[in-house]
Amino acid sequence: MERTYPGVLAQMQRMKSTTDAYVLMARKGVPQEKFNLMTSLAEWRKYKAFYNFEKQIATEVMEFTERPDNKIPMSYMRRLPYPCIAVHTCPIEIKDHRSDRVLITFSGNAFIWIEDDGRLHSTWEIDDEVFEWTFLDVDEVYTFKDWFDRSLEVLLHFNDISDREIAEMKEIFGVKKFQDLSAISGTQGDMLVERFGVDKARTIVDAINKSNIQEVLLQRVISIVLYLNCTNADIEAAEEKLKAGAWASIIGGEPREVRRNERRQALRETEGVKVMDVGYRIASDFKRSFSEDEERNEGTGEKTGRTVRYHTRRRHAHHYWVGPRNGPIAEDIMHPGEGERGLVLYWHEVIEVNKHKKTDEAFEVGVKRQEEPKGEYES
Repeated sequence: MERTYPGVLAQMQRMKSTTDAYVLMARKGVPQEKFNLMTSLAEWRKYKAFYNFEKQIATEVMEFTERPDNKIPMSYMRRLPYPCIAVHTCPIEIKDHRSDRVLITFSGNAFIWIEDDGRLHSTWEIDDEVFEWTFLDVDEVYTFKDWFDRSLEVLLHFNDISDREIAEMKEIFGVKKFQDLSAISGTQGDMLVERFGVDKARTIVDAINKSNIQEVLLQRVISIVLYLNCTNADIEAAEEKLKAGAWASIIGGEPREVRRNERRQALRETEGVKVMDVGYRIASDFKRSFSEDEERNEGTGEKTGRTVRYHTRRRHAHHYWVGPRNGPIAEDIMHPGEGERGLVLYWHEVIEVNKHKKTDEAFEVGVKRQEEPKGEYES
């Protein structure tokens, strides 16, 4: 990009307004579909930090998007290891829920950065040099589950949809929050056209689809940030590994013995870039599992009185309190000082629950016997 548009990134770095940066790129002949990539690079080149996830670990981390992730305070998303990072994870497919047809595929390459105003940005690669942009206002007073409505309303207002019309849309869809909208039925689509006209109805549906895609991408951003902030995250500096004669991801392929000329070439090519290998130490022990642990009632923390069978609990991030039990709560709860009470985030590998019950024996399941079907005309 430097060779194609010389000097543009350096000028963008000095600009405080995104609008000014867009005007500059347009004046310098940068195609609009490359604006997102250029904006990302202008931020990234200040720090040049790159996190390369092992593919199996990337899949596990990226699929950590179920509750209670949605209840994590957005203020926690301010904790990036650098103000802007690039990540290589795994592909993300967006599918049509009705036909299971793939609508769009993201490569898994992304930039994530946070601005001084507390807005968390990410851009995700679709094709070579084409990136989708999404952002999150990191606000103390709301959680991720509130984001969808905020995002969609911003898009609708941008397309001249009023608050009154948004309220009418919710009535048509039969929801109080757009977050509760799973799909638009044919009848609801007809009602949108009847109320707003064909063009505006299409604009509304496009805005909902765009918000759905951005929600998927932002869930992945949250998963990545959470893992990188875990106190036991598997993160190694590639340069240090290479200098010690060990394999690093920038050599390519699977872990193996590294030849001296390969090591020298890789260090030259990545000079000035902070490359981090993520998940390569624990990948050999990787086993996919899902949690079936329902031993406690949701929200009460009380035992249900029943015993659960042997099962495995999937990998997940979990908060723990640290510091003296009766000590003062730290003002920055995620960075407690000496003598203060605060929280740390820890990444748990697969956990076996009730291991003593593990057995290869079959167990009996009660099945209700079905009655014989009656004749076609018998009642």
